[in-house]
Amino acid sequence: MMFRTYRYFVRPVLQSAHPDAVADVKEACNYISPFPGGRGCIKDIVEKVLKMQGRWQFDPEIPVSPSTTDHIMELSKKTGRNV
Repeated sequence: MMFRTYRYFVRPVLQSAHPDAVADVKEACNYISPFPGGRGCIKDIVEKVLKMQGRWQFDPEIPVSPSTTDHIMELSKKTGRNV
């Protein structure tokens, strides 16, 4: 069996976890999100990564697309949660 050899390895800049993670995982991370799993943790981490890359563009006045806003409102009504 042949294995490919890569010249460059990408090292993750942001090792992250949610506050409910086990201690071993938290020790290996350089960022612990203040939001628990299922309560905004992934959104928080993705936002941090995009900001680190300089790709964060957010304007609350402009929806991503007209159908996205409708879909989010429909999901919010269906689940009874603020999505």
